[in-house]
Amino acid sequence: MIVAKLIGDWKLAQKVLSAAPAAFDRALKAAIRHEAEKIAGLIRTKIASNVPPPNAASTVKGKGSSKTLIESAKMRNSVQVVWNGKFDAFIGIPTKARKSTANLADIHENGRIIVQQMTDKQRKFLHVKLGGGGGGGGTGVIVIHIPARPFIKPVFAAYKGDAKQTFIGVLSNELGSWAKSGT
Repeated sequence: MIVAKLIGDWKLAQKVLSAAPAAFDRALKAAIRHEAEKIAGLIRTKIASNVPPPNAASTVKGKGSSKTLIESAKMRNSVQVVWNGKFDAFIGIPTKARKSTANLADIHENGRIIVQQMTDKQRKFLHVKLGGGGGGGGTGVIVIHIPARPFIKPVFAAYKGDAKQTFIGVLSNELGSWAKSGT
């Protein structure tokens, strides 16, 4: 026959163990939130870093700056963490918030060639801006080449290397705090 003797505060042990699933959920969400905000911050920093290739001379002349991806702070400030569920977050520029900014971010991330029929208004604008031909009539097309200046993919690629370690560290800290408090 086996004889067992209970030692310690079993009511406290039962209380702590019954709180464990909720505490783990809170710790997991806190760790995911921490890492998501970290990635969003890295994306904002990347946008501000003058991502190569440099702007074309015509772009610099038109906007008055050689900074790539920055005409105003709109794109950088549009980077968000959007929660889609308990443990599911979108990190980037959501189309629902600012569709035009999200489209512009996609163009810069992946590059684009845009071909369109030139209107008389565009022809006159280009004549004034570029100072030269194009003031007359006729037909023509505008070809705009926007090179890829990735600012999201490189952040995720760089982050992937230490993601597991940093995530486990944050999760451990959160669970450690819970274990010390007992609630």
